[in-house]
Amino acid sequence: MDEIDAALDFKNVSIVGHYVKDRTKDAQFIIISLRNNMFELADRLVGIYKTDNCTKSITINPGSFAESTKPTTLEASLRA
Repeated sequence: MDEIDAALDFKNVSIVGHYVKDRTKDAQFIIISLRNNMFELADRLVGIYKTDNCTKSITINPGSFAESTKPTTLEASLRA
């Protein structure tokens, strides 16, 4: 689905995102979106970019990325 959320406000993007997320138990969806709240619900993010006249891709698992960017106990205590 190509930018199904382009004309939607934040609340309706979340509604569509949760609807699709609920349906992924029985199906697989590929959605093209530029909205952060849609990204947050994704199981995987795939980025496509061009560099040195060559198209490349990167895949990110948002769940593991969020866990790896959480501050450790030591970092949190140093900030306080």
